[in-house]
Amino acid sequence: MYWSYRKLNFIYFFLALILLSVAFYNIFYHLGKFPIYSWDEARHGVNAYEMLRQRNFIVNTYRYKTDYWNLKPPLSY
Repeated sequence: MYWSYRKLNFIYFFLALILLSVAFYNIFYHLGKFPIYSWDEARHGVNAYEMLRQRNFIVNTYRYKTDYWNLKPPLSY
């Protein structure tokens, strides 16, 4: 009886590891090969990244210049 629970536990964790490995591969494969296009959500992501990188949490920037194109308040990023 103990052996069957241990075997099921091993199978569960093994399958979970395989599933997570496939998911990570699909998410991160070719991650840096495509440029960020100036779509709305991509632009918000660039704003948030630059705010974190510059440690300036009040003024949102795009290409390290003040961004007046977005209408979101700074803390919403």
